[in-house]
Parts: sequence; structure tokens; C-alpha cells
Amino acid sequence: MSVCGAARAGIVINELLPDPPGSDAGHEFVELFNTADHAVSLAGVEFQFANGADLQPSWQTRWTATGTDSICALGYFLLVDTNWPGPSAGDGQVRLSLQNGPDAVRLVIGSEVLDLVGYGELTGPDFFEGSPVAAASGLSLARRPDGRDSGDNGADFLAAAASPGFTNFPQYALEIQDWGCEPPTARPHDRVTVSADLHNTGLRDLQTEVLLLDLGGRRFEASVAGFPADAKRLVRWEIQPDGPGRPALRVIAPTGGDPDSLVVTLGRLQVGRGELELNEVQAAPDQGEGEWIELACTGPQPVSLAEYRIRDEDGGWRDLSPQWLGPGELVVLAADTVSLGAWYRENRAHGDPLLEACPEAPLLVELAAWPALNNSPPQTRDYCDRLWLADSLGVIDHLKLLASGGGDGGVPLPEDGRSVERTSLALPGGGTESFWRPCATGSGGSPGCAPREISAARGGDWMFLPDRVLDRRQGPLVLEVAVTIPATAAGFTLRVFNLWGEQVRTVGGDGAGPGSRLCHWFGDDDAGMQVAAGGYIVVGELQSDRGQTLSRARTVVGVR
Repeated sequence: MSVCGAARAGIVINELLPDPPGSDAGHEFVELFNTADHAVSLAGVEFQFANGADLQPSWQTRWTATGTDSICALGYFLLVDTNWPGPSAGDGQVRLSLQNGPDAVRLVIGSEVLDLVGYGELTGPDFFEGSPVAAASGLSLARRPDGRDSGDNGADFLAAAASPGFTNFPQYALEIQDWGCEPPTARPHDRVTVSADLHNTGLRDLQTEVLLLDLGGRRFEASVAGFPADAKRLVRWEIQPDGPGRPALRVIAPTGGDPDSLVVTLGRLQVGRGELELNEVQAAPDQGEGEWIELACTGPQPVSLAEYRIRDEDGGWRDLSPQWLGPGELVVLAADTVSLGAWYRENRAHGDPLLEACPEAPLLVELAAWPALNNSPPQTRDYCDRLWLADSLGVIDHLKLLASGGGDGGVPLPEDGRSVERTSLALPGGGTESFWRPCATGSGGSPGCAPREISAARGGDWMFLPDRVLDRRQGPLVLEVAVTIPATAAGFTLRVFNLWGEQVRTVGGDGAGPGSRLCHWFGDDDAGMQVAAGGYIVVGELQSDRGQTLSRARTVVGVR
């Protein structure tokens, strides 16, 4: 890095790391840069430090160059702390003992000050040139570009990832400031909008009007109106994923220079089911149990909850506890585990038939800083709340909660305090009404209880109703209908008619492909009113991917 000779001139402090990540000892460094087009000798140059807490700087010499130390033209000289681990070898090693700020460093030769840099909240003008640079924990303070010296530290330096012995800022670079997908997860062939806030952190303009998004080898284009150095752009791509999986999303930016393109990874898009899913949500409790969210491990391997986080529309990300969950196991995140546990034991002991088949003590985990779910839309939006479940690579499941009147792309919350639950663990991910229903238990929730999978047995070869008579004298009306969509069909519809052939209620339906579903009819019509006593016909239709009816099943039920 530095084996040259000649006169001294044009030497600046180019980068320094006074507050490294973790322990400071052994990881601090100061990088010098020669702005001249010829080699420069460092003989007699001293590097000095001053404590910014003093009223006037009291300079302490930390290092003095030897007669053989020099810097090549436009080259670097790296001064490192004792026990320096790398990544670059140092040209000089000494105990630097820099402080985190406010402090100052300088280069001198005799009485001549070659360069002065102050960082942190300094006030004395003898500690800095122009204005001090803001201190940054874990990041270096680096000139942009290398060697720039306008006489103002605050204008010349930026916080940056440390690059000891190398260029502070590359000619071409792209930084991801934020990104997301809408919807956050998808089914195969869904249309998805990918948005990214990008910052051109390179020193040169990107000579392109198109940015590419690579999705598992398929590329999609988005137009940009130029991309100058230090500019920021919000870029959107419209994509359509193929089969299930978790393909990477990579931005490809042509540069017009060398290299000819930049590639940065946004994260991954969950297509189809993930390994951990939202399974049941109680956003509007009315029995003192508090809000709760049930998660299900749906993958073939155990998962560590510590690798995941969750958030709602109005709050920040919350890390989950270091708890392992095996395949098929459930965990309930609760605002208050004590109240929820007491509610669960009371309802199970009082004969809720669906809870009797559930675990005696479900796995309850209290989530710090509970997100406080909304059960009615704020004035700023037309839905109540949204939930995102994610790992370090991106969102793996999501759910939009709507008001009881419904809406698009979400799940309506019941008005009677019941939770909403996924109709089957066999369904793909995604928060749409077709895949979720109000909980059918008499107690209004089933935390820690797996969705019920019922094999087709009667009422048709793919539709099964375990009960044929609903009696209001025995409690709220709930008709459970299990459907098993064969490989030859793409989806189904499920409707209720009266004996005169008039449609009473659309119970469910989707085009999600083969698999099992669990639907519920609560004895109401499409207007939300309870039906009169009498006979009703439940009609299910299997449909092709073009909406054609492939098969029809009918079953008569009675309401008392």
C-alpha cells in the first residue's frame, strides 16, 4: 500500500473509525490519503488526538512516521490499532485510543497543521475545520470522494461502512433503503407489485432508463427518469411468480461503465405456503382473554421462533422469543398469557365440545410491546389492521383485517367477539376471505387447537357435513362443511338455498386448487340476518380453472 518516496504535500485524513462495532480495542483505524499525483514522504509527520470535552484542544501524539514511511500518488497509508485483525494489513500499528466523540484528530509536521478533523458535538472552533462531522456508532467517518477537502469537515465526511485501505465510496453503488411487495406473499401466477426505495450511493450517475428485477431467472423492467449520483428513486415492478417457493428478488442496474451492471438483492418473495404461518387471530376479544395470535409450523422441519418477527400496520417489528416449534405444532402469542390461560381453562372445563379435544395447556408466549390490533378502521384507511410475519429475508405470511361489513383482499372481523381462523393448514399462504372464517367454537376462539381436517364421507364424494340439524336451543347455529378438492378441479363454491330454490347465503369458495377446506355457515343470510326455522339445501360445486362446473353435491339440513 505504501512503498514510495518524495516530498510531503497533499496528505489528508481520509477515513477513521473511532467507534467500531463491539469492542473498540484492536479495531480502530485511521486512513491517510495522498491527493497529489506524485509520491509523498511522511517523514516527521505526527498523528495527534484531542479530547473534545476540554475547552481548548490539548494535543496528544499517538504516532510519528519514520523516515521510510511514504505514500504513493493517490495512494493510502493505513494506521491501525494494536492487535489489529484486518481485513487489510496496516502500514503502521500503534495504540490509537480514539474516543467516540466529541473529539478531534489532526496531522502535523513541526508547527504546520496538514489536516484537522473534528467529530461529534464540538463547539470550540480549534477542534475542527468549518463544522464537525456527526459521530456515528459502528460506522467509519469517510471523505466522499477520497481526498476531498473543502475546509469543512461536516461537508467532506459521511458515515459509511468501514473500508480500511480501499476506496471509501465506489464509482458505482446502489443502496436499498426499503422495499416491499403487495400483496406481501403470493400464490403462483398472482400479480404482485414490488416496490423499492433505492439510493445511488456511487460517485457516478447510472447511465440507464431501465432497472431490471430478476425473479428466479425471469426478468421484469421498470422505467426510471435517470439516476444521478446521490439521487433517490422509488421504483416499482409488476411481476407474476410461477410455482411455489421462495425466489430471490434481485435488482439489476446497468451502469454504462465498468462494471457494466450492479446487482443488489432485495430479499425473497414467499409464493405459496411458508414454514411458519398465521393460523388464528383474536383482534376483538369480549371475554377478558385479551388479544392473541396463533402461529403454526407448517414445514417439514422444526423452526426457531427467534428467527422471526411480527408487526401490525401501526407498530414496529417485534422479535419472537427463542422457542422451538416442531412440524404441526402451534404457539399462541398473547398480550396477557395469564388472562388467556384462565379463559381457556374455564371454557374447556365448561364443556365447549371443540375445546375438549384440544390440548389441556396450549403453548402460550407473551409478546413484549403487544401490537394492539385495531378492530375498526381508523380514519386514514378502509381496513382495521394488517399483520406481517417475516424472517430476515422477507415476509412469509400476512393477513388484512377488515370491518365486519367486508371489503377487498382481507378477512372481515366478526361482530360477536369470535376470532378468525385459517380454514385449513393445507391451504396456501395469503390473507383472503376464502381461506379464513370466524371460529366455530362456542367460546369464540380455539387458541392452540389445530384446524379440523374432516374426510369426505357423505353428502357427495367430496363434501362432508358432520351434522344435518341445527338447533338454536342448544346454542348459536354453526354448520361445519368439509370439502376436499381433487386434483382434477381448480376450486369450488358453496351456497345455501331455501326449499323454493332461492339463494340464502354464499358460504365459501375459492380457486386455490386441490386440497381440503373447512367452511362454516352460521345460520344467516347474505344480509347477515338469521334465517327462519325450516329446511335448507347446501349446494357445493367443483369448478375448473375456467369457472366451469365439473361436479355438484347437495345435502338437506334442518334449522330449528
